[in-house]
This record gives sequence, C-alpha cells and structure tokens, in this order.
Amino acid sequence: MSKVSGYVWVVCGVVLMAVTWAGFWWLKIGPEREEIKAYREVNQKLDTIISKQSQEAARKRVAEALEAVNAAQIEWKRIAETKTPSRGRFNLLDHRWQLTVNARQWHANVERDLKQWIARSGVRVIAPTNEAGEIGPFVPYPTDNANELVEFYFNYPALPYPVAIWDLGTITVEGTYDQIVRHVRSWNDIPGYIASVRGLSIEGTNNRLRGRYNLVVVAYVNSDNVSGGQGDRGRVPDISPAAQNTGGGGQGQGAGTAPRPGGQTRSGAGGGGGFSGGGGGGNATAEARLPGQ
Repeated sequence: MSKVSGYVWVVCGVVLMAVTWAGFWWLKIGPEREEIKAYREVNQKLDTIISKQSQEAARKRVAEALEAVNAAQIEWKRIAETKTPSRGRFNLLDHRWQLTVNARQWHANVERDLKQWIARSGVRVIAPTNEAGEIGPFVPYPTDNANELVEFYFNYPALPYPVAIWDLGTITVEGTYDQIVRHVRSWNDIPGYIASVRGLSIEGTNNRLRGRYNLVVVAYVNSDNVSGGQGDRGRVPDISPAAQNTGGGGQGQGAGTAPRPGGQTRSGAGGGGGFSGGGGGGNATAEARLPGQ
C-alpha cells in the first residue's frame, strides 16, 4: 500500500472544513440573518407608526369617527322622534289585563290615524271593507289574552323591544293620477309609524283612476320593559305554553288577534302573520293618548 503524502492530508482537511462551514452557514447563520433582517423591517414600521405624524393622523381619524357616530345618533334620534310612539302614549307596564283594554283603545286610535292620513292626500278608499259596511284600512284586532297579546301582538320577548308589525294587505284607492302618486309617497312621512308600500298598480281612464298596493306598517314602542305592573309584582307577563292554554279570546294558540267586531273583512283586508309567527302583527298610533295618560 502506497503511503499518502502530507499534502493530500492537508487538502482533505481544508475541504472538510469548507464543507462543515458551508453546512453551518446554510443551516444556522443564513436563517438567523434573515430573521434579523425581518425584525429590523418590523422595527422600522413601528417607528413610523409611533412617529408624531402618525399619532396626529390617528387622532384625526378618531375625531372623524366620533363625529360620524354623533351625526348618526342625532339622525336616529330625529327618526325615533317622528317614527316611533313617544313614551307615555301607550303603557306596556300596566297590569297585564289592563293592557288588553289599553291595546284595544290603541288599536282604535291607529285605524283612525291611518284613515285620516289617507284622506289628507285627497284619494277615496275603495277597499278593503267589512260586513258592517266600514271602509279600511283595518288593523288586526288584538286578543283579550294578555299573554298572547304581549308575545305575538308586540313580539316580545322574541325581539328585545316591543314592536308591532302589520301586513294590512291590499289597499285600493280612487283619484287622479297625481292624487294617487302623492298619496303613495306620503306614507314615507307618516308620523309615529314606518310604512312600506309594495306593488303599486294604477288602472282606469281620464280622472277616475284606481290604485292598488300592499301596505305594511310597523310601530316601535319606546319601552325597554314589558311588565305586569303592581298586581303582578312587576313581573314580565307569563307567556309559557301552560299559561297560554288557560287564557281565552285569541284565534287559537299564539295568534295574538281576535275576531273583529263588525264582521269579516273583505276585498283585500290585511292582517297577515305577525313577525314572530302569530296570526296577525299589531301596530298602533303614536299620536293619540289613551284616557288618563
């Protein structure tokens, strides 16, 4: 066997050291250098964020956001004052059975207000009518079952606040084209309510035109609580199934409505299902005070 010269050993040692150093570089030093570079970039961004100019820009954005919030609150307050019943107009804190009396008085007031609002535009209501010869629109008649009244007529506590929702069905009015158009647009401005008109159609000749549309009316009640009053120790009315079964007067379980005095409504009267699944949502006027309020 030939002897390996010292020069070969030196070369092999140098190569081994180079390979070891290269591996150490790629596995250890290289990634650490990249990590250090990334940290430096992040620090530069943070320095930019905390600079005086950035702080001033942030304060400006916060001030603009607060102004936008205040403007939205002012706008909502304006809407609430005109589109919702004011406090004290309808008391949902009365004793539960007194509430049934109040609700029917409130129901009469809302129908009067809706009819007066229609009359302002100069049109004549053709339908709906009922068997007694009365002309609509007709609001679903509230039940005398206080538990159903609260749960289905005012949709509480299904919603976090009492709100009455009515589908009044098809309304037919007669008048000139300008009167009908003005009447339909006027629903946007009715005080105490939120009204939605859908599916307007106009037919006829000359100045004797008839307009038909579907009307939905909503009223939010400005009250955070619905209690039974002193007689029930301030409790929320019992709306359990057992309590519902002991009550009477509604059109079946969970209806929230009762048969309307004066006969059945004809020719497109409303009274579709309530918001939370009842047989007819309730809505009421914000403008007519109840006796004693």
